[in-house]
Amino acid sequence: MQFLINECSFIGQAKDSVEADELIGHLYDIIKEIEPIKGDNPIQTYSNFSNQKLAQNLTIHEWLFQTLNSNDENRRKVAKVFLQIIRKGPFIDLQDDFKKIILLHLINVT
Repeated sequence: MQFLINECSFIGQAKDSVEADELIGHLYDIIKEIEPIKGDNPIQTYSNFSNQKLAQNLTIHEWLFQTLNSNDENRRKVAKVFLQIIRKGPFIDLQDDFKKIILLHLINVT
Protein backbone atom coordinates (compact mmCIF):
# COMPACT_ATOMS: atom_id res chain seq x y z
CA MET A 1 0.00 0.00 0.00
CA GLN A 2 1.29 3.47 -0.85
CA PHE A 3 1.00 6.49 1.42
CA LEU A 4 1.40 10.08 0.32
CA ILE A 5 1.79 13.34 2.23
CA ASN A 6 -0.20 16.05 0.51
CA GLU A 7 2.02 19.11 0.62
CA CYS A 8 -0.98 21.35 -0.09
CA SER A 9 -2.25 20.55 3.41
CA PHE A 10 0.47 22.79 4.78
CA ILE A 11 -0.79 26.32 4.28
CA GLY A 12 0.75 28.13 7.22
CA GLN A 13 -2.14 27.32 9.53
CA ALA A 14 -0.06 27.23 12.74
CA LYS A 15 0.02 30.53 14.60
CA ASP A 16 3.54 29.94 15.94
CA SER A 17 6.31 27.37 16.26
CA VAL A 18 4.56 25.66 19.19
CA GLU A 19 1.51 24.95 17.04
CA ALA A 20 3.82 23.92 14.19
CA ASP A 21 5.35 21.33 16.53
CA GLU A 22 1.85 20.07 17.33
CA LEU A 23 0.89 19.78 13.64
CA ILE A 24 4.04 17.87 12.81
CA GLY A 25 3.57 15.78 15.95
CA HIS A 26 0.11 14.69 14.77
CA LEU A 27 1.48 13.75 11.35
CA TYR A 28 4.35 11.87 13.02
CA ASP A 29 1.81 9.89 15.08
CA ILE A 30 -0.02 8.94 11.88
CA ILE A 31 3.23 7.90 10.22
CA LYS A 32 4.04 5.65 13.16
CA GLU A 33 0.55 4.12 13.05
CA ILE A 34 0.83 3.17 9.37
CA GLU A 35 4.32 1.65 9.69
CA PRO A 36 2.97 -1.93 10.04
CA ILE A 37 0.72 -1.71 6.96
CA LYS A 38 2.89 0.26 4.56
CA GLY A 39 5.39 -2.56 4.26
CA ASP A 40 8.52 -1.67 2.31
CA ASN A 41 6.80 1.19 0.47
CA PRO A 42 8.28 4.52 1.50
CA ILE A 43 6.01 7.44 2.33
CA GLN A 44 5.92 9.76 -0.66
CA THR A 45 5.57 13.49 -1.04
CA TYR A 46 6.32 16.16 -3.61
CA SER A 47 9.87 17.37 -4.13
CA ASN A 48 8.92 20.85 -2.86
CA PHE A 49 7.45 19.59 0.43
CA SER A 50 10.12 21.28 2.55
CA ASN A 51 9.14 24.68 1.13
CA GLN A 52 5.58 24.47 2.44
CA LYS A 53 4.60 26.75 5.29
CA LEU A 54 3.75 25.45 8.74
CA ALA A 55 3.19 28.96 10.06
CA GLN A 56 3.09 32.34 8.38
CA ASN A 57 6.83 32.78 8.88
CA LEU A 58 8.00 29.15 9.21
CA THR A 59 8.53 26.61 6.43
CA ILE A 60 9.00 22.90 6.98
CA HIS A 61 12.65 23.33 6.04
CA GLU A 62 13.11 26.04 8.69
CA TRP A 63 11.25 23.96 11.26
CA LEU A 64 13.55 21.01 10.51
CA PHE A 65 16.67 23.12 10.94
CA GLN A 66 15.44 24.51 14.27
CA THR A 67 14.24 21.15 15.55
CA LEU A 68 17.32 19.18 14.58
CA ASN A 69 19.33 21.67 16.67
CA SER A 70 16.99 21.32 19.64
CA ASN A 71 18.11 19.98 23.02
CA ASP A 72 14.94 17.87 23.15
CA GLU A 73 15.71 14.33 21.95
CA ASN A 74 12.04 13.56 21.17
CA ARG A 75 11.74 16.63 18.91
CA ARG A 76 14.96 15.65 17.12
CA LYS A 77 13.61 12.11 16.60
CA VAL A 78 10.47 13.49 14.94
CA ALA A 79 12.53 15.83 12.77
CA LYS A 80 14.78 12.98 11.63
CA VAL A 81 11.76 11.03 10.34
CA PHE A 82 10.67 14.02 8.23
CA LEU A 83 14.22 14.68 7.09
CA GLN A 84 14.41 11.11 5.81
CA ILE A 85 11.12 11.50 3.92
CA ILE A 86 12.27 14.77 2.38
CA ARG A 87 15.74 13.58 1.43
CA LYS A 88 15.08 10.06 0.18
CA GLY A 89 11.79 10.37 -1.60
CA PRO A 90 10.46 8.93 -3.78
CA PHE A 91 8.87 12.14 -4.94
CA ILE A 92 5.46 11.95 -6.56
CA ASP A 93 6.14 14.71 -9.08
CA LEU A 94 9.41 13.15 -10.28
CA GLN A 95 8.00 9.72 -11.09
CA ASP A 96 7.38 8.70 -14.69
CA ASP A 97 3.76 7.65 -14.06
CA PHE A 98 2.96 11.04 -12.59
CA LYS A 99 4.54 12.82 -15.55
CA LYS A 100 2.48 10.70 -17.97
CA ILE A 101 -0.77 11.53 -16.15
CA ILE A 102 0.00 15.26 -16.20
CA LEU A 103 0.95 15.11 -19.88
CA LEU A 104 -2.27 13.27 -20.76
CA HIS A 105 -4.27 15.79 -18.77
CA LEU A 106 -2.63 18.69 -20.56
CA ILE A 107 -3.25 17.11 -23.95
CA ASN A 108 -6.93 16.53 -23.11
CA VAL A 109 -7.40 20.10 -21.86
CA THR A 110 -6.08 21.74 -25.02
